[in-house]
Amino acid sequence: MNRRLCVALVGAASMMPLLWAPTASLAQKKPASPAANLPSPEKVLDGASAAMGSKAAFEKIQTVKMRARLSYPAQKINGTIEMQMRFPDKVYILQQIAGAGKIEQGYDGKVGWSRDPVNGLRILEGGELRQVQSPADEIRSSDWRKVYEKPVMIGVRKVGTADAYAIRMTPKRGGKPVIIFYDVKTKLPVRTDVVLETAQGSVPTQSFSSDFRSVNGVKFPFKSRQVVTGLPEGNITFDAIQINVPVDEKLFAKPKTPARKTAPTAQP
Repeated sequence: MNRRLCVALVGAASMMPLLWAPTASLAQKKPASPAANLPSPEKVLDGASAAMGSKAAFEKIQTVKMRARLSYPAQKINGTIEMQMRFPDKVYILQQIAGAGKIEQGYDGKVGWSRDPVNGLRILEGGELRQVQSPADEIRSSDWRKVYEKPVMIGVRKVGTADAYAIRMTPKRGGKPVIIFYDVKTKLPVRTDVVLETAQGSVPTQSFSSDFRSVNGVKFPFKSRQVVTGLPEGNITFDAIQINVPVDEKLFAKPKTPARKTAPTAQP
């Protein structure tokens, strides 16, 4: 349902400044509206599913290619992100920033991997692996019940100037819960609070999605603002999102270079 599409991309993007959803710190303590007076989380999520596109439109998706620009205005850093997917479970993400090399992440349906200038090539496990797998789960599924469980209505929050329902859910693949905010009027997911897993550790992140456009009957956010704890704010702007176009099949598999199985120990 694309709730965490931009979060999946910033998962790779967050590695660059470090080289470059909920915990209690992500949840607001004083609800703006009592949950008892609000619609059930299931009703909100069903409405969001319908707002994103029909079940038939989602089921027609076989491949996706995306191209986006990445920027950190405060640091005057710019780069690009590309993503290719073949459903049900193959993903490849490439990020490039001039002078800083490139970051790659992939999953071929069996093995998840990452390669970057600092950590080299390594096999992904645990939270990092789930993070790479999540875009395929999100984009192809029109039913939130296949991706999340245990939804809880937190309350109404302001996202920009709009009211949004805040719902906490747990990914079925495992990992920490996320909080997703759905615009009360449009029913679209406009903010996601998630804890990203990187080689340097866990990183609480807020992703603000906007400029939703329909591609082959499915809505995608073409702009995303990323707020990562302790790092400069980043922006992702999509230039192209294509559905059912040819993808490079060889990109999904782990490159033929020895890979570490575990993440390197974070430096003090």
